[in-house]
Order: sequence, then structure tokens, then C-alpha cells
Amino acid sequence: MKLQIQLGFVQWLTLHIKLYKAREGYSLNFQYCHFKYFAVMDIVELDQALVTLVEKKMELGRLSYADTSYDEVEEELHDLEDAFVDKYGDYLESIFEGVHDKHCPDSDVLLPTAYLANKYLKTGQKDNGSFDYDVANYQEGVVVDSDFYDIARLVLIPNPARIVLFAKDGNHREDVWVAQ
Repeated sequence: MKLQIQLGFVQWLTLHIKLYKAREGYSLNFQYCHFKYFAVMDIVELDQALVTLVEKKMELGRLSYADTSYDEVEEELHDLEDAFVDKYGDYLESIFEGVHDKHCPDSDVLLPTAYLANKYLKTGQKDNGSFDYDVANYQEGVVVDSDFYDIARLVLIPNPARIVLFAKDGNHREDVWVAQ
């Protein structure tokens, strides 16, 4: 485990390819290796980064345009979004590709920050002091073309990091991916 965390992704994948090849009758699934790497390395950090983004969006939402600190908070939010995409963009895009393939194959995958809601709510507090989050309403997130619903939306919500599908005017809600 320590070796895995210290290695970069390419070195880690190369090591695992060698280990799989050393087995008799091996089969290699790159997608599994890719997800395994990130799941072990980044899920807690990913969730914390997502919580930080959501908190900054909530802070910005409490300000009016006339507020003297609005521009500063907005710039901080953009910087956080850029850093989030730089660090977790590839991983989340691969997750969203899987979600899109299953639920909305005719819709293009966007940057992960596009799936952030405009307004989040704190819905409770966990034993460890962190908060539970949800979206303010079912009209948040990205509208997608679904084979199953007339109108569907995907939204990224933190703690735990998850992708939620809303459909049927909010009467259908489904966690289509939860970070583990």
C-alpha cells in the first residue's frame, strides 16, 4: 500500500502490468487498475476538495453583486475550480463517462465542475463534525438526454462524493455513483 501511494500512476500501472503478466493465464483490465489507483489514493482528498468548492459556492451565493468582497470570493472559487479540474478532472471524467454510457449515452461528458449545483444545502451533521450536503432543488446540475426520462439532470454532491440523477420533475432521484 505504501509503495502504491508513493508511485506515480504510470509507475504504479507498469508495476501492476508486470504483476498480472507474472500470473499464469492473466487477464488485464486497465479500467480496473485506473479506478483502483484513484480509489485508494484520492477519494478522501477528492471529497474534501469537493466540500471546499461547495462551501465557497455557498459563500458566494450569500453575497450580493454589490458586496465589496464578491469579486474576491468569485476569483477564489474560480481558482478552486481550476485546481479541482487539474487534480481530479481525468478521474471524474472517466466516472462521468461510465454514468453517461449507462444513463444518458447521447449526451456529451463535460468538465466535472459543470455538474456542480448552483445552490447546495447543509442537511445535517455527521458524528465527525462534517456536514451532509444536498442540492436545493431537482433543477440543479446538467440537463442530459436520457433514454428513460423526458428530462434528467446529473449533479455532483459531496460528503460522500456522489453523482445524483434527478428525473421526472424531482420525483425520481438516484445515486448513480458514490465514491468508495
